Amino acid sequence: MYGRSNTNIQNNMATSLLPMVSQKLSPRKQLSFLRKHFTKGSFENLSGIVQSSLKRQTNGNLSIMAEDVGKCVSTISYFFNDAVWDISSVRQAIREHLLRSPATRITGSDMAAFDESPISKHGTSFQFIGDTWDNAEKNVNDGYTLLTCAIVSLRNGTRFIHDEICFSNKDPKWRGVYPYLERLLRRLFETTSVSLVVFDSGFRNQYLIRYVLDMGRNFILRLTLNMVIWDGTGKKRCLVRNIGSMDGACTETFSVHGQEGWRISWYSGRVNAWTRRVKEPLTVIAVTRPSFHEPMILCTNLPVTDFKEALDAYEKYLNRWKIEILFQDIKQLGLESFRVRSKRAIMKYLTIIILVHSLLTIMTRWVSMTPVFSSAVIRYLRKKRKIRFLSFRGMKIFYELLLEGRLRLREVLKMAETQEKPLVAE
Repeated sequence: MYGRSNTNIQNNMATSLLPMVSQKLSPRKQLSFLRKHFTKGSFENLSGIVQSSLKRQTNGNLSIMAEDVGKCVSTISYFFNDAVWDISSVRQAIREHLLRSPATRITGSDMAAFDESPISKHGTSFQFIGDTWDNAEKNVNDGYTLLTCAIVSLRNGTRFIHDEICFSNKDPKWRGVYPYLERLLRRLFETTSVSLVVFDSGFRNQYLIRYVLDMGRNFILRLTLNMVIWDGTGKKRCLVRNIGSMDGACTETFSVHGQEGWRISWYSGRVNAWTRRVKEPLTVIAVTRPSFHEPMILCTNLPVTDFKEALDAYEKYLNRWKIEILFQDIKQLGLESFRVRSKRAIMKYLTIIILVHSLLTIMTRWVSMTPVFSSAVIRYLRKKRKIRFLSFRGMKIFYELLLEGRLRLREVLKMAETQEKPLVAE
């Protein structure tokens, strides 16, 4: 029997891990799938802007971007305003890249969550956003709203933007949010196998519900307390907040982490506000929590026949909150700090921010799937910041340190080597 020294094991491990890690973490390697959509000069600017966005908090400042890229401000401004690259093609390429990546590949058990976030702000931090005359487009810009379709994995907690639309309610072609939602849903159903979509209380359009049902998909959304539900005969009705009093309704009480006072009720019937378009009965679920005065009312077409299925629908809806965390992540990348003026430039800037978020999401998931490397990254971050586990924010801090030269990849690999048990050759 011959023993291999621990030093040799560590050296071999560093040699084998370094090329793989470098390839995964290199922004130029990650951006290669976009190469055909840009000219040589534009691609170099893209790569530099992406790196600037990864290591700067105020990355909307064009002068900071120019400093990072090594170009003048006019060159960076040209990239956003006048450079010829198609926004739709780049967005489609980002979506395809996310769908191909093993770290973010969508499965049937994943769900899609929809939400909107206004990016119309006032003050010195958001100059050029507000009622501002745009000389290039010859109109008034009043700020925009970002409508987002996010994929949330119920298996591993991964969340990323699948699709988005930026709009203004002062646009002459404005027809409400519903057409934009339908467009996002159509693209989602065409490109993924996601079977469950979750909406907030603001998205209760009956045509939207009808469209989801016609496409053979499932939904969960939140109702307002004063909506009305009819029984199967169409003769009795009540407010959804009182469904526990309907004949045939089911109610269960339970505790969460030892806290009593939780109650869940469910009942199947026709929602009065949707009777013109939605004829089939849907299940309404009312969840009463001790810390809230009013119950949370959900509606779904998922089969709910017992307590477990009702509670499962409630827990799935709670995963919608991850899209709020996702918006926080994007804002950390500079969603509301840009300095471009025209709508086309704003759309390009948002596309780059979402691209950066997608790359970081893939890298975060890849690191978390590599236990030894993940443990080493967390250990390193604990020395610098109060990071308990690997997250999007933690990965961004790690990547900032890496790009700014305050961290060497070999240091992290060395920490990773100490996690491995020495091998013995027999």
